[in-house]
Amino acid sequence: MKNYLLFLLNLLLSFSIYAQNRAITVNYKRQSDNSVDFNYTKKAPGSYTVKLTFTNLKNAYANNYFGVVKYSSGILASLDPINKNRGITFGYKVSYIQGVLNPKKIDKNFVYLLPFKQNAELKVQELTNLGQNYLGHKAPKNWKSYQFITKSDTVYAIRKGLVIKVENRLDITTDNNIYSSDHNNILVENLDGSFTNYSNFKKNGILVKPGQYIYPHSKIGILPTKKTNASCYLYLSTYYLSDFKFDKKKTSFSNYESPLIYIVPIFATSTGNKTLQPNTTYVSVFNEDLFKKELTKREKRRLKKGSLL
Repeated sequence: MKNYLLFLLNLLLSFSIYAQNRAITVNYKRQSDNSVDFNYTKKAPGSYTVKLTFTNLKNAYANNYFGVVKYSSGILASLDPINKNRGITFGYKVSYIQGVLNPKKIDKNFVYLLPFKQNAELKVQELTNLGQNYLGHKAPKNWKSYQFITKSDTVYAIRKGLVIKVENRLDITTDNNIYSSDHNNILVENLDGSFTNYSNFKKNGILVKPGQYIYPHSKIGILPTKKTNASCYLYLSTYYLSDFKFDKKKTSFSNYESPLIYIVPIFATSTGNKTLQPNTTYVSVFNEDLFKKELTKREKRRLKKGSLL
């Protein structure tokens, strides 16, 4: 379990402005009227918060950009010359992080579906935070991460979202590999700007790909089975990005403070909608109203025609 907690810590650390392998590139183009346009290209799916800052600016007023980009390309900012007969001199710096800072649409009363087929019986455990317990870090706000233990090996989406990252390189097939320091996982950006991380899939057991929308109760992956008790283990957490300061000086590993705030989900169960309690067994249900809640009108039409899933 300790190794899995290390995996969670590594997941949090990956939310760095340098961790996205240049997911965002910014270029500029000088126009015939001496104005300058700054265009971005986004190579990865999902939302990114971008900060564009100008330095050594001459013959133009500062027009820094700070906001969220969701499309594959577009204009971040433009500089207009004060003296239209002269060019603009400038330097610029770009920083970015995956996600929306402090998304405004977070609904703490949102009801999620459990991540297994209808009528599946599952036991819930809560995972503790390694950074707090072993390294002296501050625990992420509202820390909540679940381990689901069940006989069902197929994982279903708990709500609609966009797959933004898939890790599918580890051969997790035996008892010894289940509690490794890394896992095959699916990271999803939900419609409200939060994230859901599903983890511990077997190699080649992930059924979705980055850039794909998934829907509540749709199959997304297959778990390895622990041979000693024929059980499957899924690790799941949901959270959003907050309190990230682009200009903050780098801190040491021991002083790391997570920019994430965790969500304590309410799940639909056979005995009603509730917050899950550790060491408790629940039975999953399919709720049609929850399934349709986040669908667009077009998706509902496709659903009637049988072409959505």
